Amino acid sequence: MRILYGLSVAVLVTLGGVGAAGANLPLQVGAYQAENRSARVATLNDRLCVQFFSLGTIVTASIDRRPNSLGVYHIERMDQVLVQPDVRSLLIGPPHELVVYTRVENVPPGTNVLLQECLTSRREYLNQTNAVGSLEPDALGQTDFYSDSLLGN
Repeated sequence: MRILYGLSVAVLVTLGGVGAAGANLPLQVGAYQAENRSARVATLNDRLCVQFFSLGTIVTASIDRRPNSLGVYHIERMDQVLVQPDVRSLLIGPPHELVVYTRVENVPPGTNVLLQECLTSRREYLNQTNAVGSLEPDALGQTDFYSDSLLGN
């Protein structure tokens, strides 16, 4: 999978083919994957949250629902953004180091404990959990989408 380094979001949107129609594409709820990374965008009522897994860490955070004029959504309490250039791709990361995630089809809907906590919170939400070694098997709930099959193991 391609990792985009050194490009600002403005340059990415201009050069990456995200035109006026795609620049304001709303975030698409669902599961996404980029090599050994996975992510899920979820919504409940008027609340948007993202959860992503990489390098043994699960990050769950709320998303500012108001994208800027380039269609960039900010992950609250983090220096990271999300951009939805089309319905099958999602870019996540710091503005200068976005990673391309591809939508994963046929993933059962559902949320784990941390994602549900984010969705029901009324404040900016950020939780970073070390998923290696110390995490109980059920800590993320039965609907945890970070399975071996999704990660390709």
